[in-house]
Amino acid sequence: FADLMNSREKDYIFDLNKFSDVSGKTGPYILYTYLRNNKIIEENNSKLTDKIYNDVDRNLRLSILNMKDSIIQAYNTRMPHYIADYVYNLCVESNIFYQNNRINGNEDEIMKNDYITVLSLTNKVIKQMLYLLGIEIPKVM
Repeated sequence: FADLMNSREKDYIFDLNKFSDVSGKTGPYILYTYLRNNKIIEENNSKLTDKIYNDVDRNLRLSILNMKDSIIQAYNTRMPHYIADYVYNLCVESNIFYQNNRINGNEDEIMKNDYITVLSLTNKVIKQMLYLLGIEIPKVM
């Protein structure tokens, strides 16, 4: 993932500590986000309503919609770092969403189901983008 984050216009510097860090623009950060979301999704089954609960919810939903633009930009320029950057930013929004919205233990079932569905859609996009980058998702970390 770290290799793909570099555009062809920059010098390449290999740093093992940076590439294996679980925070920041790294593969482990992306994979951790996917697996944490997946655990919540597997425990629940839900359908999405059209209600948006807060700015964090709105931002994640808008980020999901930007997938097409990153693919087109990567294709047109033949630079995969646009996809890598998009999936990183989507994971940032997903983690902000997770930190700011109570999911497990939420007493409002409709809100809880919406949150889980948004995480499910997020994970589908993350999985597809990682597939395009040739990155496999592990079962556990």
